[in-house]
Amino acid sequence: MSQAAYAREAIKAREEARRAQEEQEALEVDRRRRQKWRGRMEKSPFTVDLVAQHEKATEEERIKKIHAARQKKKLEARETKLHHKLFVEQMDLIAADGNNVRAHANELAKIKRNRALESYLDATSRSPQRVTREAEGFRMHHKDLQTLTEQKRLLAEARRGAGGR
Repeated sequence: MSQAAYAREAIKAREEARRAQEEQEALEVDRRRRQKWRGRMEKSPFTVDLVAQHEKATEEERIKKIHAARQKKKLEARETKLHHKLFVEQMDLIAADGNNVRAHANELAKIKRNRALESYLDATSRSPQRVTREAEGFRMHHKDLQTLTEQKRLLAEARRGAGGR
């Protein structure tokens, strides 16, 4: 290597050392300044107030969340109760309608048995009036069956409608 190259390397090393020294001194000055301010702030009532204020805000936020969760839970419980009450009322209504249909069906069956008994007892005397009466009875019975079938269909639709909600 030439002497000029050695001289350049020496200057380069000196400059690097000087820059490193300056950086080290700047870091040390910065550290001392931060330490000085940290000491001042630790003793400051302003910092203590800020910490207390932060803790108070955090605690208030926590209490608000707890309160909101309780309110939400109460509303959900109330809503569930109302849904249950409505469901029970609808089921009672459907059951009442079903009982009415059953009572009507029992009534029709009783009428049918009475007519059959009448028909049996009158079988010995087959007058034209009796035949006309039996035909009228058959027509009424058929009409009653159609009415009962229609009521059953309406009840089934009502149950499907209540169950689908």
